[in-house]
Amino acid sequence: MLHENIKQYIEVVINSGISFKKIAKETEITVDILKNIKSNCKNIESIQYADLIKILKFYENHKEELELYKNIPEEIKLQQIPEKVKKYIFGIDQAFNHDQIIRPSEISLCEKYNVNDEGNLLNEDKFLEANVFKTLTIEDNFHSLDLKVKSPLPINKSLSDIKNVKIIFKKEELELTIKKYIQKGYRIRLLDMDIMKDFESNGIVAYSPNNLMEKLLKPQLELDYFSIVYQ
Repeated sequence: MLHENIKQYIEVVINSGISFKKIAKETEITVDILKNIKSNCKNIESIQYADLIKILKFYENHKEELELYKNIPEEIKLQQIPEKVKKYIFGIDQAFNHDQIIRPSEISLCEKYNVNDEGNLLNEDKFLEANVFKTLTIEDNFHSLDLKVKSPLPINKSLSDIKNVKIIFKKEELELTIKKYIQKGYRIRLLDMDIMKDFESNGIVAYSPNNLMEKLLKPQLELDYFSIVYQ
């Protein structure tokens, strides 16, 4: 069973769509060896023990991203996000997930109920909501993020038990969404605060492949990829 789990983790890494160049840089396994592992990954006994440990460590360090991409078609994985958009996403990730802890000054507890045909309340849902405004400087350009973040609260979770509340950015999920749009033919563009004054806000915009001036969604697609987390 352990053998099969290890094999599965190796295959997830090797077939993830993450470039061998990136994996090689982090694991210190050469690209040629990674290619050889890919062609022989069904036989993990052929993999050097030291390389096996490095790949498993890579899996642990990137588990969320790897699991997210596990069942995604190859043609989507291989889509290239525009460089300017990639740098913008990287800048947000650094600001929210690495450089500092972003905490909301206040949080609201919201409740929502479904109503059945008899007018009775059913299925109570609770979620936390926070408003956060953040201005970032990325590649010498200013970007404003006016966030309204919602996260579900488990029914059995007591508010008194919630500690270490912070806002995180779901980088991998946003990148996957963008790749899906690109694969379907949509154009992805980054609007700066000083460009195209008629736009209400700046950020990542997806344009319809049928009409170059028609926005698919509101500007700042990235706003949907933040979450409230806590211990």
